[in-house]
Amino acid sequence: MSDSFRQYQYEHPMGQRSLVHLTTAMTINAYIEEAAKTATAEIRTAQPGWSRSPEALERALPKTLECLSRGVRVRTIYQHVARFNEPMKEYVRRGAELGVEVRTVADSHFDRMVIVDSTVAVVSTSAEHSSACAITDPGVVGFLTDVYDRAWSHGKPFVVTGPHAASTDVVPEIRRRIKHLLMAGHSGSYIARRVGLRKRAYDNHVAAIKAELHASNLVQLGVMLATNQERETEADPGTDERLHRAEGE
Repeated sequence: MSDSFRQYQYEHPMGQRSLVHLTTAMTINAYIEEAAKTATAEIRTAQPGWSRSPEALERALPKTLECLSRGVRVRTIYQHVARFNEPMKEYVRRGAELGVEVRTVADSHFDRMVIVDSTVAVVSTSAEHSSACAITDPGVVGFLTDVYDRAWSHGKPFVVTGPHAASTDVVPEIRRRIKHLLMAGHSGSYIARRVGLRKRAYDNHVAAIKAELHASNLVQLGVMLATNQERETEADPGTDERLHRAEGE
């Protein structure tokens, strides 16, 4: 057991608090590793974006294998953009060979999260992922588990392919999500983070959408997107309801 985890246990005895703050990356990792060692059924993880270093991905594989060898199911959600990152693709390929289940989604409705046996959840609380909350309250963990499972049900299985096939598979969905978030009035930086894109990549997608609709600027693009949505709603009254439902899922 690591010294950092012992220090955490000393400061926050297990079972005495339903929510505790983890304030360093070392403590977060130690807590998750110790929780994973107690897993008996399933570990769910969500990793928005694909910023994990190749070294971090390499270190994660033996720990994942240890869980799988005990019969623990391991599921992971990434964003669609992970399909274009070579180290991530190699990690997913090797993980899938071991039995890890991986899906991707266009939009991240939560930050980094790990749920162990539906009894404890660790949720990132900072953009730099340097702090987190460990939650054991059954109601809250149950809610987070349901949110995760809903995202999983909408995800696409992460099949390792070349860039062209990956683009065909997920880029249309990424752009649909960008359109919906633009119509909702969100800023470019917010939308880019939601869909896991760096600024340049986000700008390229917006430029492609503008070209598709022959819009000369963002204001005109917003008007044209709203007009198109109104036409779709008139043609199919259920469209607007589905869009709002998708926004909340």
